[in-house]
Amino acid sequence: MIKYILYFFIYALLGWICEVIYCYIPKKKFQNRGFLYAPICPIYGFGALGILLPLYLVKPDFDYNLGDIWLVLIAGFFISSILEYITSYVMEKLFHMRWWDYSHYKFNINGRVCLLNSSLFTLLTILIVYLGHPLVIKFVELFPDIVCYIASIILVLTFIFDTTMSCIRVGKFNKAIEKLHNVKEDLIVFKEKLKNNYSLLHPFKGLVSKFPKLQSLKYSDAKERFDAIKERILSKKKK
Repeated sequence: MIKYILYFFIYALLGWICEVIYCYIPKKKFQNRGFLYAPICPIYGFGALGILLPLYLVKPDFDYNLGDIWLVLIAGFFISSILEYITSYVMEKLFHMRWWDYSHYKFNINGRVCLLNSSLFTLLTILIVYLGHPLVIKFVELFPDIVCYIASIILVLTFIFDTTMSCIRVGKFNKAIEKLHNVKEDLIVFKEKLKNNYSLLHPFKGLVSKFPKLQSLKYSDAKERFDAIKERILSKKKK
């Protein structure tokens, strides 16, 4: 169990590195990818375990050769696609936000998964099974069990704290979006009120006509708007 926790964090880190490189190439700009503050992408950790665990069930010794490549391809394609779709759906329902959208890609499903990304994840699965995971196993086995145990506890506690703080951050972001939405609604209402200013003062056109220099001392900050309405009233009277 402890080793699988370490596998999770190793692949989450490697996934974050892949995301950074993938986004850096076209934009030539570093982007700290991932939902969390830490340099990890949990979806890669879950994805790796979601693929590796079934493969372990098929072959407990994990002795996969090129003759098994079709099994690896199928597992990588479908498991990664299902996981990405579920992750997109759950995060959207939890945070009321769309985190990625593949609608502009061909052969996509509700913009949550697409053939291109699923194919890339499949290639990544082949690299993990035949190259990466054997090295990861050897790396983890370099450390004594007590070190792995302590490291896994520290990593899990840090992960929980980071996830909590990241969720709080998204909650604050949603509140900020809500305030912007409310401001927009207020501006729309205010705009409608400005349009109706003339109708509000129209019943007093007689007073304005008699005293064309009329100004409000109490609401002098509305002078410009008031003058525009007076001019409109007076011009209509001349006609």
